[in-house]
Amino acid sequence: EHLAGIEKKDDFNFHEHVIMASLIEREARVDEDRPLIASVIFNRLRKGMKLEIDATVNYALNEWRRLTHADLKVDSPFNTYRIKGLPPAPICNPRIESLVATYTAPASEYLFYVHRGDGRHVFARTFEEHQKNVREYITNRSGSAASEEKAETQERKSQPREARKGAAGTDKT
Repeated sequence: EHLAGIEKKDDFNFHEHVIMASLIEREARVDEDRPLIASVIFNRLRKGMKLEIDATVNYALNEWRRLTHADLKVDSPFNTYRIKGLPPAPICNPRIESLVATYTAPASEYLFYVHRGDGRHVFARTFEEHQKNVREYITNRSGSAASEEKAETQERKSQPREARKGAAGTDKT
């Protein structure tokens, strides 16, 4: 009923939409962000980029907490920092709003997003824009060493692999 009348705009099957919806469910805090997060996922998949979604690592670890750089290396088919594409199954039972977002994602050029700290996300088209957002919304959030580590992680995790080689610091979004 909720999907009735929605035109399918992609080549993904229903199961893949449910997997994407589960990622959105764990990432989004407000319904307004869900379609844009879906857009980021579609864009990254189309470009062959790793999704690098923290919630997949939390799921692999079976711990819902702030991640460390070491956590991002966990060997799991659910770890989207290590695998390309979607994980093999949903990471939670998504609400209908997240599933609908996968079918109604707007066309965008967004490839990155970061949580603003108020329940919403800010989106970026380029890695440079993303770095600026990370500095503004994570580093400046509290000025603590923990938030600086989180910002370094957010910046580093989204860099192209070649740019990450030799980079120091810990990762986390």
